[in-house]
Amino acid sequence: MRIVQSTLSRLHQFAIALRRRTPLGEVLKVRLRSRDHWVKVVDMLQQNWALVEPLNNGQVEIVFLTDHSGIFDRISPAGTQEEAFAALRRNGFERFAEDPRLKEFLAPPEAPYFEATHPNGPIYSSGRYWRGAEESTIWGRRR
Repeated sequence: MRIVQSTLSRLHQFAIALRRRTPLGEVLKVRLRSRDHWVKVVDMLQQNWALVEPLNNGQVEIVFLTDHSGIFDRISPAGTQEEAFAALRRNGFERFAEDPRLKEFLAPPEAPYFEATHPNGPIYSSGRYWRGAEESTIWGRRR
C-alpha cells in the first residue's frame, strides 16, 4: 500500500510540473462544456481521458486529459460527434458512463481544467498513437 501511495504522490507532483503557465506564472485554465468522459487505460495507474467538445461550426474537437485535469493534446476539427466517437473507440478509448466496472476503480478528471504538456509531446494529434490517421476524414481535413 505504501508503494502505491508513493507512486501516486510522484505522479501528482509530475502532473503539477507539467502545467503550462502564462509569462506571469499563472496556470492557463480552460473551460470545457462536455462531461461525457472517455478513458483509455494505458498502464498500471495511468490512463488518458478524452472529452468531445462542440465547436462553433457544428464540428467537434477531441480534448485529451491527464488524471489531474491537464489538457495535453487536441484533435481539431474532429468531424462530427459520431466520427469522433468512432475514432475514440478505434483507438482503445471506452465511454466511461457505459462501463460500470470502470467506475469501481477510476474517477474522471474534474474542472478546473488547465493547459498542460505530455512528456512525449502531442501523442495523438501527431498521429504517432492514433490508429487510422492515414485514412480518416478527420486527418484529411487537418493536414
